[in-house]
Amino acid sequence: MKQIIGFIVLILSVILLGCNPMDSTYSGFLSSGVNTYAGKADSVKAHSGRNRILISWKPITDPRVTGGKIYWSNKKDSVVFPITSKLDTTVLINGLSEGNYTFDFYTYDKSGARSLKVEVVGIVLGSKYESGLPLKSVKTITLTNNVATITFNALTHKDYIYQEITYTSSLSQSKKTLQVAAAVSQVVINDYSGTEFLNRSVFKPGEFSPDLFYSTAKTEYTPTVPLLSYPEAGATGISCAPEFAWYNSVMLADATYTLEYSVNQSVWTSVVATKSGTLIPKTLLNANTIYYWRVTASKKGSENQVSAIKSFATGEKTIYADGEAMKVQSNTLGSRPVRLAFTGDGFLQSDYTYGGLYDKFIDEAIAAFFSVEPYKSYRQYFEIWKVAAYSNESGISESDKSISLSTAYGSNYTGTTITCSSARIFEYIKHIPNVDDAALTNMTTIVVLNKKRQGGVSYVTDDCKSIALCPVYRSSSTSTFVDFTNMIIKQGGGFCFGLLADETSTLSGIIPADQATKMKAEWAAGRSLNVDVTSDPAQVRWAHFIGRTGYTRPGINEGAYGYKTGIYRSEITSCMTNGQPYFNAISRELIVKRIMKIAGETYNFDTFIQKDVAKTPYD
Repeated sequence: MKQIIGFIVLILSVILLGCNPMDSTYSGFLSSGVNTYAGKADSVKAHSGRNRILISWKPITDPRVTGGKIYWSNKKDSVVFPITSKLDTTVLINGLSEGNYTFDFYTYDKSGARSLKVEVVGIVLGSKYESGLPLKSVKTITLTNNVATITFNALTHKDYIYQEITYTSSLSQSKKTLQVAAAVSQVVINDYSGTEFLNRSVFKPGEFSPDLFYSTAKTEYTPTVPLLSYPEAGATGISCAPEFAWYNSVMLADATYTLEYSVNQSVWTSVVATKSGTLIPKTLLNANTIYYWRVTASKKGSENQVSAIKSFATGEKTIYADGEAMKVQSNTLGSRPVRLAFTGDGFLQSDYTYGGLYDKFIDEAIAAFFSVEPYKSYRQYFEIWKVAAYSNESGISESDKSISLSTAYGSNYTGTTITCSSARIFEYIKHIPNVDDAALTNMTTIVVLNKKRQGGVSYVTDDCKSIALCPVYRSSSTSTFVDFTNMIIKQGGGFCFGLLADETSTLSGIIPADQATKMKAEWAAGRSLNVDVTSDPAQVRWAHFIGRTGYTRPGINEGAYGYKTGIYRSEITSCMTNGQPYFNAISRELIVKRIMKIAGETYNFDTFIQKDVAKTPYD
């Protein structure tokens, strides 16, 4: 036993001696003192407010804590606040910009010792958040005496808490506000009076948010008769194509509404509204004229409800009337005008204000047409017209995409071509003075289609009435000629006015007999004279250009009229080949011959040569 105890003592001595260096080091470390920390906040949360935020925490149990400090914006900003009891569990930070924040929370004691950091992320809300809040809309309103029943559409939003209705009480004749719980879809007001109430939705972004937020308030109308809204009584300078607006009678909510207007209140013009509450008459009102207007609500089996009458005065005319023909340019050369008409399909009445969308595209089309020779040099022979045509819907039908629209000319993409009502187009073009069926044979109508889709089609009758359909397609490629302006030149200036043939050769093989017969019939009618079936340079239709000084491009090039063999064109490329803004020599001559014939002047080849300035592309 004694031996065992002695062995244990010896081991302890060795251990103690071995620890001396470590004791020395540890003793030095403790000489600087022990760090002490104030008790940190627990369960810190950030609650969104309007340009402010509420920071909350659980009661702090450390009795030494006397205050707190919160930093944000990378410690550039801070707030200091006292914590004197367990009841101090929130602090409100004001004056913050809308956005996301990270807050660093510290507590302090009397000696200045602080806690470890507690980090919390929060969102400060403001006008951006509020502007995006939806309104719980009204579905139906009924009114019986002073009892209004309002039914709401559903509104799903995580922050939505209730609806606020402000109306005039029939009992006190003062404003009264109701709060309708979010889950309630219908409210009955027993003391309603007047013809309107204010409707808005209220939101709270969290249970402990310090603020409420509101949707845009909307005035809802409950008239017993239609209540006229625009034009207001006594208004002046109203457009000659005003959008009349009214609030429907709640007595006949699903009635038919008829707008009536008059200059003397004895003779009224009536127009049935196709939409509830608004109508733009297709017939323009007279400029600088006083008008009276009213609206009648009619429902089978019920008594008509007629609004009060209001008056207004129109201003200057600033819009084209439906079917109005406006001359853009008069001819200054020729004994007869060479007429050219531009119109549009798929444009709404609102697009026809002067300088509006219609003018923009038509002006661009006119500039494109006369940007190439020979039209550029012979423009003074032309009389140019714009013809307005209101469409009920914007755009163009696309039956290949199951899209059907109500437009003035019924233009439609079928997948392989574009169709239209030529009869309807010619009906509108005849609004041009002195234009009848005979005059249509000597003029071209270019229809600008309000659709950004590639394509372009021309229709030319046997008696040379012609229509070019040109959509407002834009191409970012400079290597292809498929843009809107290229279609104006090729379809309008080439196929239609120039009566030129297609010079492409996409179909393999020789031209079929039936197509050759069709082409020869076109030749007899004075069309398609820019292609030929002979390859004899002395006999071909453009023989007089081959080898002529200054004309290096004309020759014999096989392929035209869509076919690769058996038919010939004069130059390798031109407008009728690939759509580039250049007509070849024979095409330029044919165009000038037609201009001279319509203008009542004699064509002279030498004069043409002297005036011809486009012998090569882009010169």
